[in-house]
Amino acid sequence: MANVLSQKDIQAQLAGSSSNIIASILGQTNDIQAQVAANNAANALQACQNNSAILSRIDAQTNAVESQLAQMSYALATGKGEIVNQNDRNTNAILQGQLAQTQTIVNTLNNHWQEELAQKYQDAKLELSQLNQNATLIAALKPTTTA
Repeated sequence: MANVLSQKDIQAQLAGSSSNIIASILGQTNDIQAQVAANNAANALQACQNNSAILSRIDAQTNAVESQLAQMSYALATGKGEIVNQNDRNTNAILQGQLAQTQTIVNTLNNHWQEELAQKYQDAKLELSQLNQNATLIAALKPTTTA
């Protein structure tokens, strides 16, 4: 009975096989754990690289926005200056127009008053002349008393 195994032999073979199976499972578990750790590290590295790329894009966008804001600020400042200058020119033009109109009114009034004064002067000269003529006529026509 050379082919018949005893129960102890079967148990010994099973125990040896179990040890081999357990060792194999432990080896595979260790390999899986190492692979998970490597994947976690690779994922963490990729996340950091992604974050770095995102931060770089954000920095570039921020710089572009800041540059555009600076350009807009300059344009507004120079445009504001031009608006103020144009307002000054417009105000000066309005004031010059009003000054010219005021001067025209003053000149018209002065001319009117001068004409009025000239007319009063002529009227006064005529009145004085008439008074002198009347006095001369009265003196000539007045009877003289001889004593």
